[in-house]
Amino acid sequence: MSVQFLVKDTTLYANFIGKLNNFSQTVAVLKKYKSTFSPSSKTWAVNQLHFEELKAELEDFEMIYISEQDEEKIKELQKPKSSITFERIPFTKDDLKVPPFKGKPPFENYQLEDLTRCVNRNRFGLFLEQGCGKSWIFLNTYHILKKYKGVKKALVIASPSGVINVKKEFLKFTDVTENEIAIGGVKNRRPFDDLSKNIIICNYRSYLLIADEYHKDSKSKSKDYRINPVPISKWLDGGEGVLILDESHYIANPKARQTKVIHLASDNFKYRYLATGTPADKEEKYYSQLKILDKSLVHNLSYSNWTDEYFYLGNNFSSYAITGIKPKRIQELRNIVEKNSSRRFSDEILDLPEHLEKNIYVEFTQKQKDIYREFVAERLEFLKDDFGSIHTDKVVKDFPKMISAVDNPLMLFKHYGDLSPSLQKKIESFNFEKDHSKIEALLDIVENHADSKIIIWTSHPSVGFELERILSKYNPLIINGECQVPKGLDLDQYKGSIVETFQNDSSRRILIAGQQVFNNSVTLIAANVQIVIDTNFNYTEHEQAGARIRRIGQQKTVYTYNILIDESLDITRYNNLTDKDFTNKKFLSQEYMDKHLMQKMFMAIA
Repeated sequence: MSVQFLVKDTTLYANFIGKLNNFSQTVAVLKKYKSTFSPSSKTWAVNQLHFEELKAELEDFEMIYISEQDEEKIKELQKPKSSITFERIPFTKDDLKVPPFKGKPPFENYQLEDLTRCVNRNRFGLFLEQGCGKSWIFLNTYHILKKYKGVKKALVIASPSGVINVKKEFLKFTDVTENEIAIGGVKNRRPFDDLSKNIIICNYRSYLLIADEYHKDSKSKSKDYRINPVPISKWLDGGEGVLILDESHYIANPKARQTKVIHLASDNFKYRYLATGTPADKEEKYYSQLKILDKSLVHNLSYSNWTDEYFYLGNNFSSYAITGIKPKRIQELRNIVEKNSSRRFSDEILDLPEHLEKNIYVEFTQKQKDIYREFVAERLEFLKDDFGSIHTDKVVKDFPKMISAVDNPLMLFKHYGDLSPSLQKKIESFNFEKDHSKIEALLDIVENHADSKIIIWTSHPSVGFELERILSKYNPLIINGECQVPKGLDLDQYKGSIVETFQNDSSRRILIAGQQVFNNSVTLIAANVQIVIDTNFNYTEHEQAGARIRRIGQQKTVYTYNILIDESLDITRYNNLTDKDFTNKKFLSQEYMDKHLMQKMFMAIA
């Protein structure tokens, strides 16, 4: 008889009541305006931004029913109410335990300016490049809010390597005592039970473990939470808490479970602050971070509806894939980000030492080339479809494993169980020290900087352990995801001890570090030389790792060396990182390529 519109849990739905005049036409109109059907509830979720257009078109041939109560709710949805508040807190430099760092002209007072913007509003993003002192700003924000607004409790979620560092900086920058701080994690999965703890610090993965632990109380087996399982409201005890997400790019994926759990928690906090030097290498990664600050910044839209509003969707592989941002939306999104964050770059505001970056191109050794050629030929033959062509989507998915043929051929055994006997024999005879073409270049750089401390960045732990053996005469330190953590220490404490030793022990001048575990929340200015021998495909980790040695306090010229094997997948990976979105937008842009073209692209041709 009619189409009923109603609002439930901030979502606008359309229900069918009785027999419709024109069912198929009604469904076509709903789809036209981006409504989505749920088979389980038999309802349509409606994009509220297009509600008036949808309703007007349906009224031409269907009866529309909306209760007075739902009419009011729809108006609220169409004009999202912001919870961002502004007020002036008249703090002075005397309120600060540690004075701000002075930038170079005309940014001498940038830290005070950003601190003022944070304390005078309850939601803000500090998108400051690595080394600009984000921690000083967001921790002093808590310090001032505590003094002038009576805010006591704060939850800080940081990167895995940042937890211990945040604790140290709380003690350094604020009047918080050690007894007030709890570290949440594997050893303390219920930190919110202790109401005497005013500060809880954990990493993103640990917060998910904490949420799962409290969820056990509900006796529900499902991990798809609909309400926040963590007793934050009880812990706040009626007070207004502060939520600080350090390295907030960790929640850039709105579909990740750890992101969803943190979103559920955020509603408990009046004060919310984000901090990262790499907020988004793609525009869509702003969604989740803006939503954490305030839902009105994303128009109260779900991620799918928001992307549909802002981006062109659909390609040969997926109708939901983002292919570009709509031109009319670019400036709108920029304005939203600019009004709600501070974006600063270290070279603009800090008087940093000169940075010299150089790409060192090397050629395959003969044994390396033989393995590489035979492996690529076998792999492309394996990926070829029934029609004799190679679908590029298959190659893109296989690419992160194929790169093992460049970084450490011995890892091919880990990823592929179908290698030919001939190739297996060649790989087994591979000697990393003698047959890897990057080793000679690495040793030359180490010897040329005999008076410097050096960080060697790797992505694969197996490469790190090989380098530890090759460089044994230098007694190197090593840290990666597969290192044995000494008894009595957790991983974060072990990282802290590695940093302290490297910074202060003059006999340990080389650190072999995994980018995944050591890319943020550490300062390594004892070193002024870094060598990237291999990396992964994560632009954020790569960029953040590179900023560990060039930051406040560095007095020497900084040298960065990228060692690359020419005419190989190594170059493709480097382009991926320097272009940020190379893989999705440029890499293998044709849908199909014949075998000859693929071989020419992937194989080193003498």
